[in-house]
Amino acid sequence: MISRALQLSRTAAALRRQTSAVAPPLVRPPAAPAASFPPGRQTQRPFGDSAGDGGGGKIGTSDLAKRVAMDRGITLTASREIIYSVVDCITEATASGETVSIAGFGKFEPVIQKANQNQTNPQDPKGPKLQIPEKRRVKFRPYKHLAGVVEGTEEHKRRSGKD
Repeated sequence: MISRALQLSRTAAALRRQTSAVAPPLVRPPAAPAASFPPGRQTQRPFGDSAGDGGGGKIGTSDLAKRVAMDRGITLTASREIIYSVVDCITEATASGETVSIAGFGKFEPVIQKANQNQTNPQDPKGPKLQIPEKRRVKFRPYKHLAGVVEGTEEHKRRSGKD
């Protein structure tokens, strides 16, 4: 008499043999047609949403991590850790009142937004004035090179030695 476990394993093996013989080979879907770019834009967007409207798409952490991983030849997990580490360092520094400058990119600067004592309520203009308290904010100021690249007046020069 055959045990129940042995019977199940034989049945599973038989099913695998049947499905492997019948299953069609995996075929990748055909590639999407090349994107058409807005006038004046000859290159494909490196990552993110490519709406084709001339405006920038949204780039999330995962898109950025993929790009860093491909560019540096490291794992996706390692690139995510690097990105999170950089963001944590910037956050901690600006929270403690320090300014963070990244050469060729820009400056993260903590600023204090002054209190506004006479703000009119837009829903009730004749009502009492609103008292808006003082707030701490972070202001990002792009450096000239980044502004020029975004504007299209300068060409981006990679710092990594890669093209």
